[in-house]
Amino acid sequence: MANVNIRNTIIGGGHTAIAVPIVGRNKDDIENQAFSVAKYTPDIIEFRADFYDGLYEKAKLTACLDSIRNIVKDIPLLFTIRTSREGGEAKVTYEVYSDIITSVAESGLVDAIDVEVYFNEDTPNLIKTIQDKGVKVIASYHDFDKTPGKTDIVLTLGKLIKSGADVAKIAVMPKSSRDVVNLIDSAISVGERYPDTPVAAMAMGKLGVISRLCVGSFGNAITFANVGKESAPGQVDIEDLRSIIKYMI
Repeated sequence: MANVNIRNTIIGGGHTAIAVPIVGRNKDDIENQAFSVAKYTPDIIEFRADFYDGLYEKAKLTACLDSIRNIVKDIPLLFTIRTSREGGEAKVTYEVYSDIITSVAESGLVDAIDVEVYFNEDTPNLIKTIQDKGVKVIASYHDFDKTPGKTDIVLTLGKLIKSGADVAKIAVMPKSSRDVVNLIDSAISVGERYPDTPVAAMAMGKLGVISRLCVGSFGNAITFANVGKESAPGQVDIEDLRSIIKYMI
């Protein structure tokens, strides 16, 4: 594991942390992507393990994580299994999901793990288990169909924060520019209500690009960019994103 506190990476220095995903299907593709992404030294590298064909084989998954760690060195590594429930590739039971995540937390190879809090009522216990092993948690919620109303966004972020996670993340699909404004406004409100927990709020697709450019003062502690391959619609190239963000802080 890198000797880096991912929570400090996110809230330290007053800037929005840039995360870049790796979305390869096999180990060779994943290693090639890791080399490409590491060259840009993002604040966080996310391994979207739900794309990996060895996800359900512990030895393969551990070997793949070990290889990624050796490539990315001290760049904080975020492990994510995005389930089909929330727009991802993994069709998995909660028991299998929690078993894989717990094993990865025990491996010492990652700095943070994404947990879909709405997957099961037991997720707060899973989050504590992960944290007890010295790994940070990003509690997440994704809606690829719509943007909930402001009240629901605030309630959702509140639930993510109350789960005990280190960071709360919400990603939604806007149908109008008003949806994007409501998301940003809701994130600001939640940030004021819960100032001790960083919040990442982003709208997907072309309409939502502006939300990925909002720095910390607008309620966005993390934004996701891409280096060649995106894991969600609307992610901006990392160099373009950096060029824009530097004028906003």
